[in-house]
Amino acid sequence: MGKCKETNKPTVDETQIECCNIYRSNCVVASEADTYLKYGKGETLTKILKIISDAIKAIRQDLLYVSKRRFMTGLITQVSGDAPTISGVESTLLSNVTYTFSYTATGKYLMTFNQGILNPTTTYATLVTNDVEAYLTSCKVISTTQIEITCLGYSGLSDNLLLNSPLMIRI
Repeated sequence: MGKCKETNKPTVDETQIECCNIYRSNCVVASEADTYLKYGKGETLTKILKIISDAIKAIRQDLLYVSKRRFMTGLITQVSGDAPTISGVESTLLSNVTYTFSYTATGKYLMTFNQGILNPTTTYATLVTNDVEAYLTSCKVISTTQIEITCLGYSGLSDNLLLNSPLMIRI
């Protein structure tokens, strides 16, 4: 237990105006385990307070996520047979959400998220091309983790049509 001579068992005296004794929090231990917060019997108060603090932070993050519509915007560019890239990203997605782009075929690309944050029936995704040759671009939410991007030019599915093209995703 480090510098503790023995485990302290503090008692609370509600009649005292001030605390008379100060107990080191690493010398006070849990008398029983808590399966929800995932600490065991004998854990120090210092560790339990850290666990509680982390749990509160996670709950706060979840509440912020639920209380706001999430969005992501950026400018997409695609060249040759390369996967698209995105710049100028603005996002209110959770900080642990990441994404990658992949090239699947001529004029077809996937945006894949590391978590299932999309809803194919309620997520709004749109891409507008500013290239005069393209007459159709589409974004389709195909799963909880993927958006399919398609570019159709005058001669059919085509690459090289996205040049700083605005993308907006609203979850």
